Amino acid sequence: MQLICFKPLEPTLFRLHGEFDINLKGPYSRAESLNIPLPSTIAGIISTINIENKTVNLDESKKETDQSYTLNGNLWGPIVLYSNITYVYNYLKNKFFLLSNGTIDKTKSIETKATTRIGIALDEKQRVTKEGYIYSVTFRDFENMEFCYRYEGKTEIIGEKVVKFGGEERAAKMYKKEVQINCEKSRKAYVISPLLIEGEEKDNFEITVNNTNIKIEQGVIYSVGLGFNVRLKKRKPIYRAIMPGSIIELDREAQCESIGLYSQIGYGSIVPLKSIEPKQESNELQ
Repeated sequence: MQLICFKPLEPTLFRLHGEFDINLKGPYSRAESLNIPLPSTIAGIISTINIENKTVNLDESKKETDQSYTLNGNLWGPIVLYSNITYVYNYLKNKFFLLSNGTIDKTKSIETKATTRIGIALDEKQRVTKEGYIYSVTFRDFENMEFCYRYEGKTEIIGEKVVKFGGEERAAKMYKKEVQINCEKSRKAYVISPLLIEGEEKDNFEITVNNTNIKIEQGVIYSVGLGFNVRLKKRKPIYRAIMPGSIIELDREAQCESIGLYSQIGYGSIVPLKSIEPKQESNELQ
């Protein structure tokens, strides 16, 4: 499978809600990186290339949360490569587990290193430090790791390109790569990017999104923001999401695809699942 891959060139920040944690109030604030970029980040990179290459035109009438127009295609991912071995992310465990021939092997995992930096607030008018204001940013080091996505659209990636990647204007190398992924159809799937949902799940952990009935066998539901709209200078909406690492069962056979809200820009990406090693009990929802 031909994928577009991103290899971080320095410790990187992938935000979850916004610039800093919306759960904190007061003079101290913090931003802590996720272990994978949100689909909005990747869609934004490709959209920027489309705009620069004039393969799309800006349309002010489009909804501010809808990147599908400038993306000009469909996204699926990420598949994570570490030393050319395939892994997928588990949000609850905060680890990457080995993916081989449709099987998740939880006995073989990798973790990233965290680096925290402390900052202060400045008074731009007086050019002095604001007393009592402090923030911290925790970056993640993704050495020897690549985040790979299937993009079906009109953007041509030729050779290598250095792009802005995540928050704080970090950099990554962008290129095409052939990656072997088992996409044999199955009703059971592993979530690899946040699957956005509306409404409440039923007592049996079932929910219907875009006419697809989803049963959550194992996993976690959390709040996810769609990112920041640079043009309008405002945050995009926040949704509840079935997080990466969750195991779901569909009412139909699925393959390597994206489902749920904003699936066109890569939210709700799943891989068909044959088994998980070692075996675990079902209906573990947090």
